[in-house]
Amino acid sequence: MKKAEASKKISPGIVLPASVLLFAALFAVVLAGFLSGCDASRNGEKGSELSETAAVSASADATLTAVETPGNATETETYAPATDIAPPPTDPSEVPTAVAAWPENEYNIGTENERAALYIGALTAPEAEILTPEEIGAANRRMTEDSQSLINILNIPAMAKGRELADMMTAGAMPDSPLYDAEGNILSEDELAGILANRGADNIAERDTVPVRPGIVVNRTDLKRFPTAKEFHAGKGTHVDLIQDTELYLGMPVWIMAESVDGAFLFVRSYWYDGWVKAEDVAAAGSVDEWLEFADPEEFAVVIDARTYIDGVQADMGVKLLLCGISIDGNTYEIKMPERGENGELTSVIRTLPVTGAHKGYLRYTYANFIAQAFKFFGTD
Repeated sequence: MKKAEASKKISPGIVLPASVLLFAALFAVVLAGFLSGCDASRNGEKGSELSETAAVSASADATLTAVETPGNATETETYAPATDIAPPPTDPSEVPTAVAAWPENEYNIGTENERAALYIGALTAPEAEILTPEEIGAANRRMTEDSQSLINILNIPAMAKGRELADMMTAGAMPDSPLYDAEGNILSEDELAGILANRGADNIAERDTVPVRPGIVVNRTDLKRFPTAKEFHAGKGTHVDLIQDTELYLGMPVWIMAESVDGAFLFVRSYWYDGWVKAEDVAAAGSVDEWLEFADPEEFAVVIDARTYIDGVQADMGVKLLLCGISIDGNTYEIKMPERGENGELTSVIRTLPVTGAHKGYLRYTYANFIAQAFKFFGTD
């Protein structure tokens, strides 16, 4: 890592290149938030906010026009333009002489990575606040308003136009042939045609409107271009699945738009991607209010480890979970985990999470927290 120069500035709107994507998930955990109780009533309308992330990805070109939207939208807010942010000064010598050290305060998240501690120790102001909570909120609103690839996921429509939804479902292009499955077998034309037919897009296109259901991801899941569990590879022994566009994490809110013909997959819209996921990984809420309890919790804990497991369910850095309480000894959080019922409905169960792997509310967005969180990804795939 090169030492920062005082003359360089970092724009908060920059999309990080692939070589530093390990930093992207950090923005989900270093942001200021407030907490007010697991069972507390929702006190009026809250400002709709995206999950706090710096990674901005493209979704399908097709767009969705809301036919009817519940009364969940907020009034337009004004905010000042973002200003460039100068990196903190470092030791002026070419070779840092700083000692490995962690800032000792309530936000010390701890790590065993000595390299991270050295970089933090080289900063003269490791606890300098990069963005205030107000500036973070303004940045989120600006990205949502200015980008055609991002939506305010909390403003869920009641209905979608059938023709437009069908266009979204069929927007993903098929990779060039020949294509191989995970075992190295060539996928036949009949197999590919069957996968495309499983979308059921023609039936959707014939309908004037289609109901949109609120959903919550209950297990980390692959979001794919087509409704299939098969992997598409360019050759034998290759690693990349060509039709997996992204992953959705535990607790993420989605719009359930359609179901595959075989019922095994759901076409969903997240705040930045749309595509197909396994139906078993998403639960449908009975109402918008029930959905908002998990989609926009007022009290929450944020996972700060690269990944952790809660009774076998993977929770990645940045996952936000509804917080119900803290143990008397202060060692564990009590959280309300979303689950999928027998009929696909949203249910919940109380679980515990060690406080060493999570944080009550968002982490402050400081240089020390940024570096410490980023280094936690070393050793992960």
